Amino acid sequence: MKNPAMRQGLLDMARALAGKTDGDGFGDLAETLLAVVPVRVLLVDAAGRVVYANPAARAGLGAIEGRPCAEVVGPCPDCPLRTGGAMVVGDPGQGRACAPAGGGGVVVCREPAVPHASRRSNWLDDVLEHSPSAIFVLDSAGRLVEVSRAVVDHLGLPAAQIRGRPISDFMPAGEAADFRRDVERVFDSGRPGRRRESVVTAGRMAIAAVTLFPLRDEKGRIDAVCAIASDVTERHAAEEALRYSEEKYRSIFENSAEGIFQFLPDGRVIECNPAMARILGYASPADLMAEEGDILKRIHVQQEARLDFLRVLAKKGRVFDFEAQVYRRDGRRVWVSTNALAVMDQDGKLARVEGAARDITDRKRAEEERMLLVAAVEQAAEGMVIIGRNFKAQYANPAFARILGMGPGKGGDPSDDLQRNVDPFLTDSVRGILALGLKWSGRTRQARRDGSQYVAEVLITPIRDESGKICNHVILVRDVTHETRLEKRLRQAEKLEAIGVLAGGIAHDFNNILTPILLNAEVALADLEPADPMRRPLTDVVDAAGRARDLVKQILAFSRREDRERSLLILNPLVKETVKLVGGMVDGNIAVIADISERNIAIRADPSQIHQVVTNLCMNAAYAMSPGGGTLTIGLEVVENEEAGRRETGPAFVPGGAADVAGGRDRPIPDLPPGRYAGLSVRDTGHGMDRSTVERIFEPFFTTKPPGQGTGMGLAAVHGIVKACGGAVTVNSSPGRGSMFVVFFPLAEAAEARTREPR
Repeated sequence: MKNPAMRQGLLDMARALAGKTDGDGFGDLAETLLAVVPVRVLLVDAAGRVVYANPAARAGLGAIEGRPCAEVVGPCPDCPLRTGGAMVVGDPGQGRACAPAGGGGVVVCREPAVPHASRRSNWLDDVLEHSPSAIFVLDSAGRLVEVSRAVVDHLGLPAAQIRGRPISDFMPAGEAADFRRDVERVFDSGRPGRRRESVVTAGRMAIAAVTLFPLRDEKGRIDAVCAIASDVTERHAAEEALRYSEEKYRSIFENSAEGIFQFLPDGRVIECNPAMARILGYASPADLMAEEGDILKRIHVQQEARLDFLRVLAKKGRVFDFEAQVYRRDGRRVWVSTNALAVMDQDGKLARVEGAARDITDRKRAEEERMLLVAAVEQAAEGMVIIGRNFKAQYANPAFARILGMGPGKGGDPSDDLQRNVDPFLTDSVRGILALGLKWSGRTRQARRDGSQYVAEVLITPIRDESGKICNHVILVRDVTHETRLEKRLRQAEKLEAIGVLAGGIAHDFNNILTPILLNAEVALADLEPADPMRRPLTDVVDAAGRARDLVKQILAFSRREDRERSLLILNPLVKETVKLVGGMVDGNIAVIADISERNIAIRADPSQIHQVVTNLCMNAAYAMSPGGGTLTIGLEVVENEEAGRRETGPAFVPGGAADVAGGRDRPIPDLPPGRYAGLSVRDTGHGMDRSTVERIFEPFFTTKPPGQGTGMGLAAVHGIVKACGGAVTVNSSPGRGSMFVVFFPLAEAAEARTREPR
């Protein structure tokens, strides 16, 4: 091999080292090669100072970086650093050669004791023998001219059997063709080839970093191309593994649904993923990281929650599932759950906090809705029971327990006691309907724990899962006992109103017919002599007409069509006088007891009508006690109605009445507004009435007396008179225990002021 070519190759490698910033990667391999050669190589900048010395130069000259080149190797005549020349100057035989490279110069120093040619040969032999890289020298035909020991060892062939053979003998066809094109490109351009990753086969497949550069003869012509290939299979594999790992974790980081973050102790965010930015309402992670100051302090709705987070982090070093409400960038509030870790530096101080956060606003909203639903179910007035597909009770709310009288704390217990109370609602017919997937609704009468009856409106509907299959049933139970009684009373009132309208119309027409009959009969009777045989029939006609007139008055009183002037009336003397008259009219085996308040009680009413009311009630009571006798008690006092229209037990039916302590003072009066009332009670110890009879006693012409003994208008008239006065009538009766009628009249306001205790 020619010495000038070798020298030029070393200089080219030095140039590559000097120009390693050009990005072609050739300088890295040049530095590797120069690091192993025993030749001293110095790199000098434009100021003439040494900026690089290879290991051989440092071993022979010491620490020379930064010193002037002339001070280290002596001055060079016509130094190109001063003249800007491009040719190699100096005498190679004197032991140095200079050439400009990358704005500086390259100085190659040789041992002066060794002849130049011999030293060059030694250098080349040392490079080829000791270089860990595979070195190929190829001619223009692509034949191997020289190879390093690494190539010989790798191929397992003597160097003599390798030299002269084309490179294609040791590479796959495709790789060999690419390699030949790269070699030809260097021959044509004269410039070093770009470093590239390539698959080179030399007995086996391997990843090599290949660098190509020209070798020139003494005339500067390209004589050969040197290729240096380093086996970087392991490094390549490590780099690929690292790249894959980085891509994998970067993908996880970027695409995670949870927000991932890192922030400094001062609260500034230094890293976050897109999910974290979205949670806090930022368009991108960069926008969030651009925020200045303590981001935690700014976003937390409650600062106490932020302090709790920091306290737990400082105490334990980690935070798990910490829930807090934070502000988004747009001011909207969201709930987040955070897991965080405190990362310490080498001195044990907090370096940063990193972790993940997820938006739990939907879960919190669902929890709030669930708690609202639970509260609504627990506090609902209607009973609710959830049963399984096997009709076994699983849950009952407190209202169901109250309706059944089970007591507090019994609703939610799916015990046998609860099942026994649910079973009455699940009759065989109801279960059959539910088994078809249908709902059932209706009213049913059930018994409470204390034995009392109540009316329940029940709705049973299926609960279906996501697939549409029935998984449970829900039973809704509403106590409609009060509504049922109001409905019955409304029907009773409407019936009485209809009968009253009909009876009033008939009474007026009948009165118009009766008037001429009675008038003509009385005139004819007045013209007859006492012994006239027609006098007796006419007298019977007049008496019958009189009774018919009284019946018309009762009908008109019931229908409230009879206009009467209602004046101020003190009830006490009127009731006492009526009681005395009744005492002489009833059988001797009936004891009459008067319990009349001494306090003057004033109302506005017609005295004759009130007399009729008291008389009718007392005579009905006396009839109920005949023929066995009994006790008739008449009472009168002022009663207070504090809560009107509630807790009544039935239409026109109040147990006990409002005029006695046991039966009425503590009970509200139906259909009357709150206030003070005169309570007139009539109680007997007779045979009593059942509920069905009580519901009809105020109907006109309804009577329990045998035919010919009553018209059925007595209580109807009482009802009409009391209603016309703005009062009400209640009844308490049961078979075998007697009856009690209580009449309520509103107190007269004008007279109330003058009502006083008697002296």
